[in-house]
Amino acid sequence: MLSGTKKDIHFIIGIGRSGTTLLSQLLNNHKEIQALPEANFLVFFLNQFQNKKQFTLNDINLLFEQIDVYSRSHPWVGWNFDLEKTKNKIYDTFKANTQVSYREICFQIYNQFIPNCSDDKSSSSILLDKNPSYTLYSDKLKHFLPNSKFILLIRDYRSNVLSRKQSVYFKSPNVAFNAMRWKLFNQKAFKFLNSHPDDFITLRYEDLVEDNQKAQLKIFDFFKIEHKIYPDLKTFNKVTAEEFKISDKFKERFYKKYGDLKKEVFTNRTEAWKEQLSKKEISICEAICGEYGEKFGYIQTTFLSPKQKFILKLKYLFPILLAHINIQKDMILYKISPKWKLKRLKKEYKKLGFID
Repeated sequence: MLSGTKKDIHFIIGIGRSGTTLLSQLLNNHKEIQALPEANFLVFFLNQFQNKKQFTLNDINLLFEQIDVYSRSHPWVGWNFDLEKTKNKIYDTFKANTQVSYREICFQIYNQFIPNCSDDKSSSSILLDKNPSYTLYSDKLKHFLPNSKFILLIRDYRSNVLSRKQSVYFKSPNVAFNAMRWKLFNQKAFKFLNSHPDDFITLRYEDLVEDNQKAQLKIFDFFKIEHKIYPDLKTFNKVTAEEFKISDKFKERFYKKYGDLKKEVFTNRTEAWKEQLSKKEISICEAICGEYGEKFGYIQTTFLSPKQKFILKLKYLFPILLAHINIQKDMILYKISPKWKLKRLKKEYKKLGFID
């Protein structure tokens, strides 16, 4: 059996650009929490590997190849991870015993992500995986890891859309497309929440920024660990491509994804959408998300009639449908073989210039 499998693993989910990276870095200050970067191998291989009884070296090679390729677009900001050392460690185990579960392999890899902080994480009891895409697979993760708990981070849909416009990475900056994705992600999350209310908490990004100490206490109570507060978000998250040795080839993409981590966090930025989205863009957002957003305290400002909402949705039907298709495509890909998915990922990354 592999070592280091006694910890429980839990998840921070929520659509991207909702503060999940900020929260994971903040929680890494707690000695009992080892928060992890985005390394989506767990779900990438889950459908095919979760019940596998015996793994081969080819399986392990494929797993680490995916981790390496994915890291080109999602560098491990704030963590140290020696991929070759970790691979060799698991190789050594397989020489003696191939009867290892996928769960054990995942835990072994997770334990090798060491955060760039002063605290020793070797005795931490909680592995916390932050991954926005996992929002769509919460039910599957819960089935695989029955002891897992989930923190859902929610952000005002108008702020989320604005962030998508200003920090384009892979997804389209289209307002209607991103508003619809915000709604679909959160609907999916809350469907899961209603089935597992004791293993799920929600946290608004705005509340995290307004009173991060209160937000932390809520999380520490949820995990039943001692209270340890990191008090100041304003000077918390300063990162540069140079600090993490990002090559010149990838610096532009690095800053597109992680540029906001250089900025100070102030509460007045939570309402930047009022000035930086046009009235038309706000109307589109509220026509699609307004009623659902009010469940979380996000008040509509345009007061559209049902007819006006219908006309707007009809006008932007194509990007709305694309958002549905985008998510359905992800759900279909979940069931595809890892070897085919990795081939597809590498082809896409070559086009984008991530790999040669």
